[in-house]
Amino acid sequence: MKRKIATLLLLAMALGLLTGCGGSKGEQTAEVLVEPASPASAPKTATATLAHDWSEPNAVDDSYNAEFDDDTDASTLIQDSLLPEYVNRLVENGEILETELKGYGSWDKSCYYGWICFTGTPKAELGWRQTEYEGKPCYCRSVFIRIKRDENGMLQLSAARSIAMEPVLLNTNVITIDGAELHEIKELPELKSAELYVPELGQSYLMTDPATLQSLHDAVVNKRDPLMDLFGGDSFRGVPPELSDQETLCPIYLHLQNGNTVLILAAGDGANVCVAWGDPDAVFNNKSVFERFGVPLDAAGYSKDADGCTIIEQSSEGVETDLFLHYSDVYCVHYDTQGRVVCKEHRREREDMDYPESNRTCYYYLEDGRVDFFTEECTSYTGDAWSSTTTYIYNEQKQLIRVTITYPPGTTLGSSTLNGYYFDFKYDEQGRLLAREYHYADGTEGKPSGNAYYWYDEDGVQHRYGVDQDGNLTGGPEDDAGDHPVRR
Repeated sequence: MKRKIATLLLLAMALGLLTGCGGSKGEQTAEVLVEPASPASAPKTATATLAHDWSEPNAVDDSYNAEFDDDTDASTLIQDSLLPEYVNRLVENGEILETELKGYGSWDKSCYYGWICFTGTPKAELGWRQTEYEGKPCYCRSVFIRIKRDENGMLQLSAARSIAMEPVLLNTNVITIDGAELHEIKELPELKSAELYVPELGQSYLMTDPATLQSLHDAVVNKRDPLMDLFGGDSFRGVPPELSDQETLCPIYLHLQNGNTVLILAAGDGANVCVAWGDPDAVFNNKSVFERFGVPLDAAGYSKDADGCTIIEQSSEGVETDLFLHYSDVYCVHYDTQGRVVCKEHRREREDMDYPESNRTCYYYLEDGRVDFFTEECTSYTGDAWSSTTTYIYNEQKQLIRVTITYPPGTTLGSSTLNGYYFDFKYDEQGRLLAREYHYADGTEGKPSGNAYYWYDEDGVQHRYGVDQDGNLTGGPEDDAGDHPVRR
């Protein structure tokens, strides 16, 4: 059965091909240049600053839809069968020069994205532009495949229409240690220029203004206070839509001052998501990728209120993995004119819920932009409701030294009374975080699982200690508490 369904998928793909003939404060407004395109046959270098013309008005539509069995390995099928079949249906004597394909997702929804670079003689007029890969003229096409499961567990596959791409590696650094491949996020050097291609318009947009490039750089590397990761860090980001719901992706080529070029992929509708490091990252916050590059299209989910503040709203639907129950989520984030999150809301409905789950968090800031406190209001699917206030306390060095969570007197959740608690933070002489310690509201030590202790190697890289059953730290430089134990 598996072989039959895989064959049907290939046939469906072939028919599709043949019938088609196939935030940061003080940010400046982007200065975007759309410059004359270089000929398709012109050599392309890593230091390019001219926007490429990748428009293909006569290109074949090679999108397709198919279905295959639940126990089929999608990644293997795509890599070993679909992509070679894709090339062989289009060209004679085809040779795949390079393929870069990455995937992500959950049980009921996933997608694969990247590009395939190949040579060969077209069997029919493709209307495709050519580029070069290691000196060879070739076609480089985008790969964007969405996979969803239906109620019967069958995998529904759809591939978006491909677009011309530059054969530039996605920005993931692969290293090998003791035979194991590890992926590290690269430190992104200073940008020389950035180029966005919008398939809907068939146009590239070039960003060269230094201030705007710095803003884009900070957005891509997602700079933020690492302490915020410990308490609601995601609240300081936007709401990422599902990439698997996109019709296509927009490639962004980042031309670096060191002469290299790296590739990230943004949502095709300009929404608040891009793939920068192998996984979806919501990095554009109160300015969409379209707004940053000056694209004359509205980005999905973005709107402005009467005061000029940005509102992003996203929704998604799916089937929960374990219960096979339909659900829907609605997210809404409000940003002020300085790009700071002032309110974040989430509402979830599921077919077996008597009450929708909801969460509303509002943030308040000090004059220097640091978080003063935030309030949270929650409702569970059982109908229980509660609220809390989280307050941030800093020392004279502006280091966060305490986070206090309080509840209104008498607040209960089920049969439990919520009494509040706080965390203390400790630092070394260099201002590096050493410990986060959990306490109940009366000052007694809280659950040990709420504590975290850190040490740093000679390169300054942070590592986290383990804690054994006796409360001793382990996993330090010598597999123990090391030379500078925080707690014994």
